Amino acid sequence: MNIYGPVPSRRFGLSLGVDLVTPKTCPYDCPYCQLGPTNRLSVTPADFYPLDKVLKEVETALAAGQRPDVITLAGSGEPTLFKSLRGFLEGVKTLTDTPILLITNGSLLWREEVAEAVMIADIIAPSLDAGDEAVARRINRPHQDITYARMFEGLKEVTHAHPGEVHLEVMLVKGINDDPRSLTGLAEQVKKLRFDRVDINTPVRPPVPERDALPCDRAVLDRAAALFGPRANAIGAYKERNPGVTQAKGAFSVEMEGCQIPLADWQKADLAGRLTIHSVEVGPGPLVRELAVLLGHAAPAKLRRESVVPFRMVDGRVYHQGLELVFPELTIRTSGSVGVDQTVSLIAEMPVPPKWIGNNRLGSALRNQTIRIPISGTLDKPKLDGRVMNQLSRQFLEKAATNVIEDEIKKHINLDSLQNLFQPR
Repeated sequence: MNIYGPVPSRRFGLSLGVDLVTPKTCPYDCPYCQLGPTNRLSVTPADFYPLDKVLKEVETALAAGQRPDVITLAGSGEPTLFKSLRGFLEGVKTLTDTPILLITNGSLLWREEVAEAVMIADIIAPSLDAGDEAVARRINRPHQDITYARMFEGLKEVTHAHPGEVHLEVMLVKGINDDPRSLTGLAEQVKKLRFDRVDINTPVRPPVPERDALPCDRAVLDRAAALFGPRANAIGAYKERNPGVTQAKGAFSVEMEGCQIPLADWQKADLAGRLTIHSVEVGPGPLVRELAVLLGHAAPAKLRRESVVPFRMVDGRVYHQGLELVFPELTIRTSGSVGVDQTVSLIAEMPVPPKWIGNNRLGSALRNQTIRIPISGTLDKPKLDGRVMNQLSRQFLEKAATNVIEDEIKKHINLDSLQNLFQPR
């Protein structure tokens, strides 16, 4: 499947996405890329998928779902590496009058055949992250055949010649291209281009481990917007991470066992698979904080290394079993579901928390006991069932008292003598 969406875009409305390149095939290896490291650093054009197949998928998607505002070429790699790009763009034009948006890093616009093809797109959104060769090497990590001078000359020619809209995209990364010298050099180059607007961005997703792509603060983005001119917009203004959202970082892999996603309504998807947790740390968020308070220990926690979690999405809910959240003193095992509407219906299973036990004899009787706590509410306002908590407290007090009494009897009565007393003579 080369089509995804339609999905809402903050800049272009409802977007039907088209992926023309195999995952992470690109002339750049940008550290900020949300897809992670480039698997295939390449400048060689190829027909990664049959042209007629992709066009048929576009035709089917347009007939089946809501009419999109744009058809967007982006996806898993650099779309200008698709050898039949011109044929694809011309083919889409025969299917619909919906505008075509090409999102490109601009690395190959110096090639004549690429430059001619992109003129067919109604809107182009090329990138420019650096004002010179040295900064470009740090932030874009290009293929050895791409020099900054060659790239920029192609970008300048295409932006001035393109008959439609040009939306220039700039990504600023802390410690790489956000210093005054880099911003000034970048601004000088931006002013040589023709564009309708400049969108200034900064990484807002948790960075890929060891990729060093950190967000800039608001002052840097405002400074860049002032340098770039009145058509510049800081669309990726960095904000402190929402305290109502749990953050996680690390590495995991997904093995799909089945996947059906209706183009007209992705929330009705039916998919299943297994999530393998390699190394993931879960930061503070509402649910983790609630569990941390219950345990008497501060967040964060970690997910069980190399654990495998089966999951399935059906009827707008994602179900899972056996997700293990590891705190220093104990492990919580969860099962249940989370809805696309962010409602939760979970069961947290754990041993009795150490803070409940303490050093007293009554508390020690609770060791080796397991509790199951229902969790409802939403992701930003989870609710641990208070009635169940009260019921558990009574049960454990009764159990603990019984265990203490039994221990005292064993200490003060000779059970062998007691047994002898009741044995038949």
